[in-house]
Amino acid sequence: MSTALQTLTDNLRKGCKKSFEEIYFQYHKRVYGFCVKYGLDCSDAEEVTQEVFVRIWEVRSKVDPTSNFQSYLLTITRNTIVDRFKEKIREQAARAYQMSFLDAGFNDIEESLNYRELQSTIRGVMANIPEKRRKVFELSRLEGLSHKEISKELGISPKTVENQIALALQDFRVAINGK
Repeated sequence: MSTALQTLTDNLRKGCKKSFEEIYFQYHKRVYGFCVKYGLDCSDAEEVTQEVFVRIWEVRSKVDPTSNFQSYLLTITRNTIVDRFKEKIREQAARAYQMSFLDAGFNDIEESLNYRELQSTIRGVMANIPEKRRKVFELSRLEGLSHKEISKELGISPKTVENQIALALQDFRVAINGK
């Protein structure tokens, strides 16, 4: 790594905004190009580029001035692209599920009433379970995150994530089955 870049990353690590801006101006086109190369459209590539540099600023204290900064930057970019693709897959799956559900339709009044009652029960359970359990459950079942991702995001162990999901499911079983 060049001495100039090493100085910039060292200053970035110390919170120097000018160094951050210089790094941004040196690397934003590479990050954008990397995003496009990996299949993102222009709009998504711009968003990911911004996310990457926000992330760099957030973790600036962990930047190692002696390591290969470009490799570090592209690793963050690749991970952000993967996250973006995962998000799009989850959205597409949710839309497909909703469409298949809507295609099946509610021709029967009783079925419609049962659906509304179930929705009400779900809202009631979600409102009454502890905040931490609800957050874990939402990240798992509504956002489709893995136990490891939830663990990392909330700063708890994967076993705690597993236990909280099991307890939430138990709460739902009790509410639905009355047991």
